Amino acid sequence: MAGTQKDKREREHLFSIYAKNLSIYFPDIVGKFLCPICKKLFSRDDLNCLPPNITRAHIIPRSLDGTLVTLSCKRCNDKIGYKFEKHLAKEKKIEDILKGKGSLPVRIKTDLGEIGADLSYQDSKPFIKHRPGQSNPKSSEKIIADAIKDWSKFKFSMKVKMFNPKKRNVAIIHSAFLMMFYYFGYEYVLSPNAKPVRDLILNPELWSKSYEQIVGTLKNASNCHCHSQNVSIIVSPKEIRSFLIEFPAPNKSTPARYVLLPGFGKDGQGAYNHILAGNFTTANLNLRLIPYDESSLTNPEFKWFAHKVWEYPFKI
Repeated sequence: MAGTQKDKREREHLFSIYAKNLSIYFPDIVGKFLCPICKKLFSRDDLNCLPPNITRAHIIPRSLDGTLVTLSCKRCNDKIGYKFEKHLAKEKKIEDILKGKGSLPVRIKTDLGEIGADLSYQDSKPFIKHRPGQSNPKSSEKIIADAIKDWSKFKFSMKVKMFNPKKRNVAIIHSAFLMMFYYFGYEYVLSPNAKPVRDLILNPELWSKSYEQIVGTLKNASNCHCHSQNVSIIVSPKEIRSFLIEFPAPNKSTPARYVLLPGFGKDGQGAYNHILAGNFTTANLNLRLIPYDESSLTNPEFKWFAHKVWEYPFKI
């Protein structure tokens, strides 16, 4: 019950923030929440129905130890979690297993049938353990006996359910989009240049090879803040000037991730098109970190704050 009450209080707090932010840009809309993904409008009553129509949305999924939260409608949150975020979790689990942490269910296929097993790694060597509850007993006996008889001649193939890289990347882009909502509210997510990003999240079939350019790992960027999630602006090179959202790596031994999202205006769109055309490298990037300030979402004096940050990053 305590957890439920805490969740409710946090949702109400976030609702108040985003309702105020929405009314700054749309004065005729008061006391409403607009889902940043589907753009459906909700009232405060949608917080209290069972189940609530508005839910907390983890910017980085909980399966990856994400703690920052914003709001989304339940339908969008559930859909993206089920279809895309599970591939992020699967990727992390596979990386953990390769480093000797945990095991992964697999299917072992032989000429005598299939059996279920657990795959793990110890000292970089694979280990396979039979799972009786996931196997046909008769097939298991024959397969195990055949393996024991002469392991050097035992032939098998292994089926592993891998993650889908495209769906994994859509989940990462969704996280970056929520991060921009967390930072700048409706000023960014409703901007014209952000529309193609939202369309991609809603319709992953729009994915093309060019979008592979906007998700990657940070290795050589100057001013990199890889210890936590952040929003920066690429100050130089100017031809690829855009917002860069940094996320911690799934594992400490791997580089931090980034997502590139378009800035404002014609120059922002032009730079983004340049990136989508394949003209991007993390070498020699100069990043300007943007500090997070929750009050900028509710204070009318900060209207167009993101635009000002985009135009004058060194005045932050």
